[in-house]
Amino acid sequence: MENDDLNLDPTKFSADEGKDSVWVPSDPPSQKLISSENKPEKILRRRNNNNRPLIDKFSRYIITSIEEVEKLVEECASSNRDVAYHAVLNLRLHLCSKYELYLDKLFQTDVKYNAAWALAYFASGDSHHTLFLIKESVITALCSLLRDLNPSLVEQSIWALSNIIADGPIAREFVLSLNLLSALNQPLYLHYKSIPLIKHISWMLINICTRKQIDVPIEYVPQIIPILDVLLTNTDEIILDDVLTSIVYLADSSSKHVSLLIESGIVDKVYKFLGVSQRFTINALRVIGCIAASIEEHTQYLLDHGILFHLQPLLNSKNKKVKKQLYWVLSNFAAGTRSQMLALFSLNIFPQIIKDLEEGIYAVRREACLVICNIIHEGTYQEVQQFIESDVLYFMRIFLETQDNHMIVAILKVVVILLRLYSANNSHKYMCNKIEESGVLHCINKLQAGSAEYIRFWTAHILEKHFSKDMEKDVKNENISHDDQSGLSSAAYKYVF
Repeated sequence: MENDDLNLDPTKFSADEGKDSVWVPSDPPSQKLISSENKPEKILRRRNNNNRPLIDKFSRYIITSIEEVEKLVEECASSNRDVAYHAVLNLRLHLCSKYELYLDKLFQTDVKYNAAWALAYFASGDSHHTLFLIKESVITALCSLLRDLNPSLVEQSIWALSNIIADGPIAREFVLSLNLLSALNQPLYLHYKSIPLIKHISWMLINICTRKQIDVPIEYVPQIIPILDVLLTNTDEIILDDVLTSIVYLADSSSKHVSLLIESGIVDKVYKFLGVSQRFTINALRVIGCIAASIEEHTQYLLDHGILFHLQPLLNSKNKKVKKQLYWVLSNFAAGTRSQMLALFSLNIFPQIIKDLEEGIYAVRREACLVICNIIHEGTYQEVQQFIESDVLYFMRIFLETQDNHMIVAILKVVVILLRLYSANNSHKYMCNKIEESGVLHCINKLQAGSAEYIRFWTAHILEKHFSKDMEKDVKNENISHDDQSGLSSAAYKYVF
C-alpha cells in the first residue's frame, strides 16, 4: 500500500491563501501602493528619517499669525535641510494643536489648502508621523473639505486621507469608520469632469482595497463597489487602471468579498477590458483568475457567463505577459470540478499549450505546465494519454533541472499520479518507460542528492515504489483502481498571485 504519509491531495487555495505553498505560479500584484508617475506617490514626499534631537519645548517657535504659517510652509521646501526640518517640526506641532482652527474655522481657501498639504506631507512619512493624524477630529476635518467647491482643496484633502489610509489596516479602518466612503460621493459627482481630482479618488481606492495582510472589512465593500462602478465609466486610462487594480485586490480577498463583486454585476463589466491594451488585459485577467481561484460556485459563475468566449481570442496572443496570465487563469479552471476542467476541452487549446510548454519563455512554460498538471489530476486514462503521446513529460523535465522547488514538487506529484493511473489501467511498465525515455527518471535520481528534504521524500517514494528491483511486488500490493486515482483529485489546485 502507499505510504500513509504521502499526501497527494492537492490543496485548494482560496484567494487569501497559498502564497507560501508549493503551487504558486504567478507573481502577486505589486505591493507598492502607487506606481504611475502621474499619481501622488506616498514615497515622493519621504525625507531622510535619521533621528534628530527634538527641539526643546521652551525654544519652540511661537506662531502668532497666518503669515507665519505661510512662511513655515514655504520653508518646508527649503533646500537647507535644517531649515526644512525645523519648519516641518514646528508646523506639525502647531497644526496638531490647532487643526480645528485651520480646517474648520478659517474661510481662506489658501490657508486650508496649505494646512491640508502639510497634513498630506506628514502622512507621507513613517508610521510614527502618521500616528499624530489618526485622531477623529483630524479625519473629520479633512472629510469636511471633501464638500468644498474648490477642486484643488478637495484633491489635497483626498491626498492627505490616502496617505493616512496607506499606513496600514488600523489606520484604514479608523478612517473608514468615520464615514469617508459616504463623504466621497459628493466630490465623485460634483467634480466628475475634473480628471486630476478623480485620479486622486481612484488612487485612494487602491489604498483602501489593498489587502495589507488583512482584507478590507467586508462591511465597507458594498459602499466601495458603487464608487468603482461609477469610475469604470471614465475614459482616462490611469483612472481605469486604478479601478481594475482595486477590483483585483477585492477579488483576491475572501470568498465573501468575491460574492459581493459578483452580485453587484461589476465582474461582467471587467470582460470588456480584455484585449484593449496589455495593462488592461492583464488586470482583467487577474480579476478573473482570482475569482476562478475562489470557491467552486464562483468558478462556475464565470463559466456560465461566457468567460471562455472572452478568453478564446487571447489564445493566439504573441504578448508573453498576457499569455502567462491567461494560462494562470486556465490553470484555475482546470483545478475546479471535473465538469469545469472538461469545459477547457471545448477551446481546443492544448496544442498551443503544449507548443508554449516546449518553446515559450520560462514564465509562460511554467503556467502552461500547471494547466496540464491540473488536467492530469482530474483526467481519465484516455484524457491524459493525449498529453503523454505529445511528449509533455520531456518538456516537463526542464523544471526538474531548475532551482524552482515549487515546480519540482509539482512535477514529482504528477509523476506519482501518472504511475498510479497507468498502474490501474495495466500500463505501469509503459509509463515507467516513458518516464525513463523523457529523462525525467534521470533528473529524479539527481535530485536524491543536495535537494531539500521534502523533495527527497518524493523522489525516494517514486524510486522505491516504482523503480526498485521489487517494484512489481510493490505495484501489485498497491491494488489501486481508476476510481481510487480520481479520488486523489477531490480537492483542487488553485493559485493566487
